Amino acid sequence: MHADYPFVYAVIKTEGGWEVRPGRDEVSRVVVRRQLSATVRDGKLVLGPSRHVIANDAYAAPEDGFIHPLFSKEAAKVKGGKRFDPYAAHAFLAGAPPGTCLTPTRT
Repeated sequence: MHADYPFVYAVIKTEGGWEVRPGRDEVSRVVVRRQLSATVRDGKLVLGPSRHVIANDAYAAPEDGFIHPLFSKEAAKVKGGKRFDPYAAHAFLAGAPPGTCLTPTRT
Protein backbone atom coordinates (compact mmCIF):
# COMPACT_ATOMS: atom_id res chain seq x y z
CA MET A 1 0.00 0.00 0.00
CA HIS A 2 1.24 3.47 -0.82
CA ALA A 3 -0.21 6.70 0.52
CA ASP A 4 0.56 10.16 -0.80
CA TYR A 5 -1.37 13.06 0.68
CA PRO A 6 -1.02 16.81 1.28
CA PHE A 7 -2.16 18.81 4.27
CA VAL A 8 -2.78 22.53 3.76
CA TYR A 9 -2.71 24.72 6.85
CA ALA A 10 -3.98 28.31 6.74
CA VAL A 11 -2.22 30.36 9.42
CA ILE A 12 -2.20 33.93 10.74
CA LYS A 13 0.17 35.62 13.17
CA THR A 14 -1.19 35.94 16.69
CA GLU A 15 0.31 39.40 17.10
CA GLY A 16 2.36 41.85 15.10
CA GLY A 17 1.04 40.58 11.79
CA TRP A 18 0.78 42.64 8.65
CA GLU A 19 -2.69 43.74 7.61
CA VAL A 20 -3.36 43.26 3.90
CA ARG A 21 -6.23 45.71 4.21
CA PRO A 22 -7.10 47.62 7.37
CA GLY A 23 -8.73 45.18 9.75
CA ARG A 24 -7.75 42.12 7.62
CA ASP A 25 -4.81 40.09 8.87
CA GLU A 26 -2.46 38.46 6.42
CA VAL A 27 -3.15 34.77 5.96
CA SER A 28 -0.38 32.43 4.88
CA ARG A 29 -0.45 28.75 4.12
CA VAL A 30 1.85 25.87 4.80
CA VAL A 31 1.64 22.73 2.68
CA VAL A 32 2.93 19.46 4.11
CA ARG A 33 3.05 16.56 1.70
CA ARG A 34 3.67 13.07 3.06
CA GLN A 35 4.29 9.76 1.37
CA LEU A 36 4.44 6.40 3.09
CA SER A 37 4.39 2.72 2.27
CA ALA A 38 3.06 -0.24 4.20
CA THR A 39 2.84 -3.98 3.63
CA VAL A 40 1.02 -6.85 5.30
CA ARG A 41 3.20 -9.58 6.83
CA ASP A 42 1.80 -12.45 8.84
CA GLY A 43 -1.55 -10.65 9.04
CA LYS A 44 -0.02 -7.47 10.48
CA LEU A 45 0.37 -4.07 8.90
CA VAL A 46 4.07 -3.14 8.75
CA LEU A 47 4.94 0.47 8.02
CA GLY A 48 7.67 0.99 5.47
CA PRO A 49 9.63 4.03 4.41
CA SER A 50 8.06 7.47 4.64
CA ARG A 51 9.10 10.94 3.66
CA HIS A 52 7.71 14.45 3.65
CA VAL A 53 8.31 17.94 2.34
CA ILE A 54 7.09 21.20 3.80
CA ALA A 55 6.43 24.20 1.58
CA ASN A 56 6.39 27.73 3.00
CA ASP A 57 8.36 26.80 6.13
CA ALA A 58 11.31 28.87 7.40
CA TYR A 59 14.16 26.53 6.52
CA ALA A 60 16.60 28.45 8.74
CA ALA A 61 14.40 28.05 11.85
CA PRO A 62 15.56 25.73 14.62
CA GLU A 63 14.65 22.06 14.26
CA ASP A 64 12.30 22.04 17.22
CA GLY A 65 9.51 19.93 15.76
CA PHE A 66 7.35 22.95 14.91
CA ILE A 67 6.48 24.42 11.54
CA HIS A 68 7.62 28.03 11.18
CA PRO A 69 5.41 29.55 8.44
CA LEU A 70 6.69 32.33 6.22
CA PHE A 71 4.58 35.43 5.81
CA SER A 72 5.11 37.99 3.05
CA LYS A 73 7.77 40.04 4.86
CA GLU A 74 9.79 36.95 5.84
CA ALA A 75 9.32 35.33 2.42
CA ALA A 76 10.67 38.46 0.70
CA LYS A 77 13.96 38.01 2.59
CA VAL A 78 14.47 34.41 1.46
CA LYS A 79 17.33 34.06 -1.01
CA GLY A 80 17.67 31.07 -3.27
CA GLY A 81 14.33 29.51 -2.43
CA LYS A 82 12.77 27.04 -4.83
CA ARG A 83 9.24 27.24 -6.25
CA PHE A 84 7.51 23.93 -5.65
CA ASP A 85 4.19 22.42 -6.69
CA PRO A 86 3.25 20.26 -3.68
CA TYR A 87 0.38 18.60 -5.57
CA ALA A 88 2.31 17.43 -8.64
CA ALA A 89 2.84 13.69 -8.97
CA HIS A 90 6.56 14.20 -9.54
CA ALA A 91 6.95 16.59 -6.59
CA PHE A 92 9.38 14.41 -4.66
CA LEU A 93 11.43 13.58 -7.73
CA ALA A 94 11.82 17.28 -8.43
CA GLY A 95 11.94 18.20 -4.72
CA ALA A 96 14.82 19.91 -3.06
CA PRO A 97 17.30 18.51 -0.56
CA PRO A 98 16.79 19.20 3.16
CA GLY A 99 17.56 22.79 4.11
CA THR A 100 16.08 24.28 0.93
CA CYS A 101 13.29 26.80 1.33
CA LEU A 102 10.26 25.71 -0.73
CA THR A 103 7.56 28.15 -1.86
CA PRO A 104 4.26 26.53 -2.91
CA THR A 105 3.13 27.58 -6.38
CA ARG A 106 -0.59 26.88 -6.02
CA THR A 107 -3.19 26.43 -3.30
